[in-house]
Amino acid sequence: MSDDHLEPDKLLPEAEQPEYCPADGVPEKAHDNSYLRPSDDQAISIETCLSWARGPTRHLKERAMRVIHARYSGKLYVFAFNRLNSVEDAQDTAQETLIRAWYALQLEECRATTQPEFSTFLFRICANLASDRHRTQHREDKYVNRKSVEHYSDLLQRVDPYLPEEVARSFRIPDPADASVEKDVQRHNLARAMATLSPQQRTCFWMFSQGFSNEKIAESLEITVGTVRGHICRARQRLRLVLQNLGGDSDL
Repeated sequence: MSDDHLEPDKLLPEAEQPEYCPADGVPEKAHDNSYLRPSDDQAISIETCLSWARGPTRHLKERAMRVIHARYSGKLYVFAFNRLNSVEDAQDTAQETLIRAWYALQLEECRATTQPEFSTFLFRICANLASDRHRTQHREDKYVNRKSVEHYSDLLQRVDPYLPEEVARSFRIPDPADASVEKDVQRHNLARAMATLSPQQRTCFWMFSQGFSNEKIAESLEITVGTVRGHICRARQRLRLVLQNLGGDSDL
């Protein structure tokens, strides 16, 4: 394997950061190393990462891997957890998704050139891997169990901090009397409500909340648009009912 072909373990967060150097194609004003510092990662588009990943320059490939990992690892983990209800399985599935996607970019099997196309490509891989893992392990736990609710609540805080507030506004859920605990209450109640959904309903609703169109969700999950609409509709009905009725004595 040549020096320019990177190993997928570079995707791991603990991977050693590369030493940066000026690159061909970098503007003159950016020829100092500050152009490639990790603090600037948020300013880099996925389209730029896809170009770097397919290019010949090693340190730009490494930068692209780091940005892709930072942008997608958390979301892929939530996506996999929605379907598998297992921390370990979700971690493995998310990591394998990123590894397969990276190899697909290197082998030119991934033709995505835009962020929406790449997101659909990633979640399709993740959905297939999760389905394979679920099938081979003959899992029976269709719903997020009571033990998983706190973990799921923490995921919402780290990956989707604004989702509980958006859902509350969407369903016109009254704010808690104590504004100081509003966000915590909303997040925990949403986690409890999401726990009552089936894996498909939970997955479709979560992707919809991330801005995916019904068509993109259908493409990622390899189901029909009508099935997606049905899952989202039933998820919204269920969430509205559960969230409106959740109280101090409510339970799963």
